[in-house]
Amino acid sequence: MTINCYFLTKAKSLTMALLAYDGFQLLDVTGPVAVFAAANHELKRNAYRVEVLSPAGGAVASDSGLAVQTRAIARMPDGKIDTC
Repeated sequence: MTINCYFLTKAKSLTMALLAYDGFQLLDVTGPVAVFAAANHELKRNAYRVEVLSPAGGAVASDSGLAVQTRAIARMPDGKIDTC
């Protein structure tokens, strides 16, 4: 009997984009970031890369006044977003 073993290469990280706008609710950004961070931790690899984006980039103020640093949508490194 022959047993064939195949080793799958690690898939590259998926880029997950979260959009922030003036007056957004913090939980709408921090919740998904925490979920993807937990997934990476459990998988013991960086399966997900999370980018927080806004039209202009820079600091964006939430409804509670706390600001989050974002990257401009147009300035994504490779212009590729897997899920938004």
